[in-house]
Amino acid sequence: MRSLPPIALILLLSAPVAGAPKLLVRARTVIRDVEKIQRADGHTVVKGRLLDKDFRHGIPRRRVEASVHHGGSVDTLVTRTDPLGNFAFLLPRKKGVYKISFRFGGDQIYARKATPPWKIDVTKLNLHLDLALSSTLDAAKKSQRITATARSGGAPVSVPIVLSTGRGVVLARFATSAAGKARVTFPTSRLGKPGPINLIATFRGDDQINPISLRYE
Repeated sequence: MRSLPPIALILLLSAPVAGAPKLLVRARTVIRDVEKIQRADGHTVVKGRLLDKDFRHGIPRRRVEASVHHGGSVDTLVTRTDPLGNFAFLLPRKKGVYKISFRFGGDQIYARKATPPWKIDVTKLNLHLDLALSSTLDAAKKSQRITATARSGGAPVSVPIVLSTGRGVVLARFATSAAGKARVTFPTSRLGKPGPINLIATFRGDDQINPISLRYE
């Protein structure tokens, strides 16, 4: 029989009632794929997905907010995820840079989640970057291998990427091929002490594609 993976949970201790505390258990969430955009009819559509972090399935019918900064104005947009956890926001297509952040407020089942502000120039293309790695890096190995995939405008692209840890240690500098692929190997010793590791993949942008920095927890 195939065993299920252990569930990582966020435990929140509520105020005690009649001398006995209640333990509220909420599943962790993640907001992904917010680098996906489409342009049509003079507008820009920014897409994303709300996921259960451990089982990686979409979370349906949940409220998601977007805070949009453009010039001196700030707008709050609201939508709900579809049955697969996808969401989308419509932006007016104006020349210039938006700063956008996304927020899920949480509920009785899923913990809240927010993204850091993300800059997007609506006159440029965006990069869809993905890293294929196991959820647990093997500390017993002398080196680790990761596969990167980069696409922009629906086609593979060759772009320079910097892979680092959340503590700022650079693990590798590499470029994807014309087919949008790269296989990267780096020494395990660069990960530092055993424990939870955040990996950050960064593309600094160019004259055609927006910069992006993705965090993998």
